[in-house]
Amino acid sequence: MTVAVVQKPAAQPSYLEVFQSWPLWLQVAIGTVAVAVALWIFAKILKWTIWVLIVSVVIGGLGWAAYLFFN
Repeated sequence: MTVAVVQKPAAQPSYLEVFQSWPLWLQVAIGTVAVAVALWIFAKILKWTIWVLIVSVVIGGLGWAAYLFFN
């Protein structure tokens, strides 16, 4: 009777380990682009939030003025 030896496959390296093996200049370049894109998205969200607030204040103020006018 023979016994088969079962070996576990080698563990896959994580994305962080793969990224750390890249050249430092490439890590910095990708990090810079990622932060720039994140800031751009944040600015777009902030811009739309400010517009929603402005429109809400205008509509609320006009509604309040109309309520006071008619009462």
